[in-house]
Parts: sequence; C-alpha cells; structure tokens
Amino acid sequence: PAIVQAAVRVHNLCGKITRNVDVAPSLFREDAETALYEASQAVSEKLLPALVRHEYGKAALLPLELTAPVNRFFDEVMVMDKEEQIKDNRLALLANVQKILHCVGGMGAAQRQRRKQTACLSGHAVFLFGPSRKISRLSLEMSC
Repeated sequence: PAIVQAAVRVHNLCGKITRNVDVAPSLFREDAETALYEASQAVSEKLLPALVRHEYGKAALLPLELTAPVNRFFDEVMVMDKEEQIKDNRLALLANVQKILHCVGGMGAAQRQRRKQTACLSGHAVFLFGPSRKISRLSLEMSC
C-alpha cells in the first residue's frame, strides 16, 4: 500500500537526523511542508482520543490521512537543504510523522497487553492504569 511506501521513505530520511529540534513552522518555505505539518497535527489530535476510547480500528486508519501529504512533501521539497536550519526543520517534521506511524504500528501489541486497563488522557500522553495499579505511558512526544 501507498502508506507503507510513504513510511519507508520517512524512516529512511529520519536515519539522517543528527540533532533533535522542534518543528518551526515559521521556517517552512514550501506549501507542501505546511500541508504535511497540518495533516500530522490533525492526525495527532484524533489519535490519542481514539486510543483512549479503545477505538483501535479507527486509530489504525488515521495514518492513511498522511499518505497524500507525505507523497506531496517528497515530490515538492528537497529535504536535505543546503541551509542546516531548514534541513533540520524538515527532518524534525518527518520525525513527527514517523512517531505517529510508529505509535499506530505498535498498537497491536499494546492492545493485547492492555486489554484490562483503563486510560486517562493528560496533555499529549495517555496514561494506562492496569489491574496491578502499574502505570504505563503512551506519548506522541516520545516513542509509543
């Protein structure tokens, strides 16, 4: 599927990250950068509530919304720009997309392990409380 090809392209470029920076939309030069940023933000905003409600099927489909913006980004944007700040910002944007893809990709195992847990949404993290009162944390800031 197209999302798999997009995910592979994102993964390959994320391997070139040499330092972590926050995405700065003010540094976007191309419309495709803005479109991918907005799409990834929209998916992120829908993903955590879907996980909290245990709507894993819905959550698993959300990355499909990134396919067209990722493909457009790669068609129109030279990620490895000469200017380090621009290059790092573009790589940070792709790293955010990769976090979403990894989070959803790891859901199958998480779903099996956490069937009896309840969830509480706090900011950008999901805290899962299991029967043994052990707390697990999912976050789009970190790796899911």
